[in-house]
Amino acid sequence: MESITNWLQSAILRPVPGLDYSSLPGKPHGKLRLAPEQLLAAIHAQELAEWSVQSAAHFQPPRLKRGAGGRPARYRDSSILMMAIVQTVWRKSYEQIVDYVATHRELAVSLGFEGRTISQGHYWERRSALGILPFLFFFFALAAQLIRLGVIRVRN
Repeated sequence: MESITNWLQSAILRPVPGLDYSSLPGKPHGKLRLAPEQLLAAIHAQELAEWSVQSAAHFQPPRLKRGAGGRPARYRDSSILMMAIVQTVWRKSYEQIVDYVATHRELAVSLGFEGRTISQGHYWERRSALGILPFLFFFFALAAQLIRLGVIRVRN
């Protein structure tokens, strides 16, 4: 059993990018209260999301076709992934998260939306097209960062 846990720890930590979390404030007890944009900045969500989308692309081709005339998608997959993370953590419906992002400019910028934000139908389509792998890789990357920080431990 020990060899499996050692292999698992190295398998998770090796490919995940190392990020600097030295700026995180300590919180000895109680709830950690952060706005969505603060959480995204604290966990380096942009870097983790981009790594997750790139890693998933090795195993599955993009499932959403390019726009009319072959033009690239207006919104990055990493932005859709981070928006889905915020939607899940704050328990918002598709309508609520789209409205929330549209009315909170700082969050929209943190998600990578420049100018216009995404519509509900387009968000639903893009999120569905991402598949499960980017979310799984994001979870693994976040777990790896927490292991590196000592917040969670792998027991041998």
